[in-house]
Amino acid sequence: NFFLYGLVFFLIGHLFYVKAFYNSNIIFRKEVVIPCLISISIYCGIFMYYLLPVVSIGMIGPVAIYALTIAVMVFLAINRCYTSYIIANDPAICSEHELITLNSGICCCIGAFIFLCSDTILAINNFYAPVNGASVSIMVTYYLAQMLVAASCHEEPHASIAALLEYEDRDMDADSSILNLNP
Repeated sequence: NFFLYGLVFFLIGHLFYVKAFYNSNIIFRKEVVIPCLISISIYCGIFMYYLLPVVSIGMIGPVAIYALTIAVMVFLAINRCYTSYIIANDPAICSEHELITLNSGICCCIGAFIFLCSDTILAINNFYAPVNGASVSIMVTYYLAQMLVAASCHEEPHASIAALLEYEDRDMDADSSILNLNP
């Protein structure tokens, strides 16, 4: 059964995402953490309630560990998005935290949710009941999630605020000199 091997390799990949999302100097605030944990716990509880009775005994542990890892990844992605929002709206925070741009946070969060959808379709299709168009749905959501998570890394997440502001000032100066065609 190659499914278990695939599960292990995807688990390793998601653990790398967990590490990457956690290294983003995330700001944890209870107004986000508590609703986020409650929502993710409810989702995982419902998911496992329906899935565990139909999963073979030997797969319960690996499936539960994988589901927990996905839940942690989504939790961190939500908090990364929230952190990017705080940084974008509160310049005082910027000096204390590495730059996570708002676009980066949004791409990361949406990508993590789409991974959750992809893995949910996969689990339902493999363990619970066949899903019409499962192969296409799984692959489309998987590649879309990968693209969004990769896009969240595109912007310079470790750039200093001073360098960013300096770049914007130079860019604005260049724009104004281009517009000023008269000597």
